[in-house]
Amino acid sequence: MKKVSYLLVAYKSNDVIGDAIKSIQLQAGEFGREIIVIDNFASENCCDIVTALAPEANVRINANNDGFTRGINQATSLATGEYLFYLNPDGQLSPDCTRLLISDLEGDRQLAAAAPQLLNQDGSVQKSVRNFPTFATVIYEHFGLARLFPRSHRFGRWKNRYFDHESRTCVEQPMASAFLVRHDVLDRIGAWDERFFIFFSDVDICRRIIDAGYCIIFAPDAKAHHGLGGSTRKEGSWLIYDSHRGFYRYLAKHELRGFRILLRPLTATILSVSAVLRVIYREAVSATASTKSS
Repeated sequence: MKKVSYLLVAYKSNDVIGDAIKSIQLQAGEFGREIIVIDNFASENCCDIVTALAPEANVRINANNDGFTRGINQATSLATGEYLFYLNPDGQLSPDCTRLLISDLEGDRQLAAAAPQLLNQDGSVQKSVRNFPTFATVIYEHFGLARLFPRSHRFGRWKNRYFDHESRTCVEQPMASAFLVRHDVLDRIGAWDERFFIFFSDVDICRRIIDAGYCIIFAPDAKAHHGLGGSTRKEGSWLIYDSHRGFYRYLAKHELRGFRILLRPLTATILSVSAVLRVIYREAVSATASTKSS
């Protein structure tokens, strides 16, 4: 019997992780399962919540938060299943989600990973599938072209707002909030890249899967609810800097090579200015809201 390892990295997730664990326990299908939780926020400690619902779960509490991606690798190193199901603590799987995704992967060895259709809490479909960013993406996004022409297959290609989230098809980069990967494929391509603290580690792993010659399937018949933002909404402006830093690291690793290395200073400048402006805007909005509430 095949086994699925459900891997969760928690950070200030006590208010949502219980529902995620319950949804795992309710998964239908003939397969073994194990639950591995890495908690990166020791002072909160989700161990009691998780083990009350799943006594067999393997819960590790880290003294320090060394990043989401390191937590992912820590969980992966403990996994024994043929399939690795990466699930955000603010995600809840529909009862048939795992079974349907496994069925997709077992039907075609060229498929390395599968992602379900993600739903908001009100049942509406999340825009969860993107294409890989390029240097052109930096220009289109930060000079307003992507916003002016969001459904353009050129200017809006990265955020992919024209994508049909009702069609089963191979994609480049689904949101990894609920993401099933064959363990043997990850063994071949290597661990998640811990140079990405949080953001763009999922983009990087998808890129490496596809560069290795595999495909990633988007399976809208499998569904999962996902609370956008989760624990990251509880954090400050440093997450904006991490997002832009991850963006740059991804481009430097996969796109800005060879003669394109000359574009790295310009890319870094644009992303740095964008990050500063976003932080200023965020703090201004926060200050305005605080003034109104007082």
